[in-house]
Amino acid sequence: MLRRPPQSHPWAHGSFGFWVVQQPPSPPLGYVITENRDGVWILHSYAYCRDDGGRRPWLKTGRTLNSVVAWMIQHEADIRRLIARSHPEPDELPGC
Repeated sequence: MLRRPPQSHPWAHGSFGFWVVQQPPSPPLGYVITENRDGVWILHSYAYCRDDGGRRPWLKTGRTLNSVVAWMIQHEADIRRLIARSHPEPDELPGC
């Protein structure tokens, strides 16, 4: 991983390990978070909301940032419906 350039995508804002996926001017769609599993880096995507237990709903796991973000953009309508019926992120609560 150290020899490869960092992964990037025009709609993924952040740095290696944690990105917010957003197509301005729309609100954020979700997050991508990396995990090293037995020496292999994988990327998990989560919706920009919380479930009843306060956790971010998992969406998909992939091997590259581009593939995960592309999948999220292709499924934006479904993810937006999930966000609408879920709890907002803590920073989105009124008065925060």
